[in-house]
Amino acid sequence: MILSTSFAPNIGTTSDQEYNGAGSAAASNDISGQVEAVITDVDPNGTLALSGQTNVNINGNVTSVVVTGYASPDDVTANSTISSNNVADMNVQYVGVGPITGGAHTVPWLQQILNRVSPF
Repeated sequence: MILSTSFAPNIGTTSDQEYNGAGSAAASNDISGQVEAVITDVDPNGTLALSGQTNVNINGNVTSVVVTGYASPDDVTANSTISSNNVADMNVQYVGVGPITGGAHTVPWLQQILNRVSPF
């Protein structure tokens, strides 16, 4: 005698994920120094277009200082330097990249694994 039974398992699942956190970061830096620049263009009237960049690493945080602007050849000194006071239309970008430790955005490692196995 052959018995025929059907196998229809009833599987239910639920998941509830909630992440809470808070964080803050503050920084204050004073930089004094020189940035090497190159002449990127010379206008017909002799005005020099300048561009320079330097990187500074402070405690694992890399900061880039990018300077662009225009100067008169008459303002360039004998040792090929120019004061920032003599740079027209000067643009200084101060951009920092680095770790912010203890961030609230970090998902615990076990939860990361569980999210891959059961992302619902």
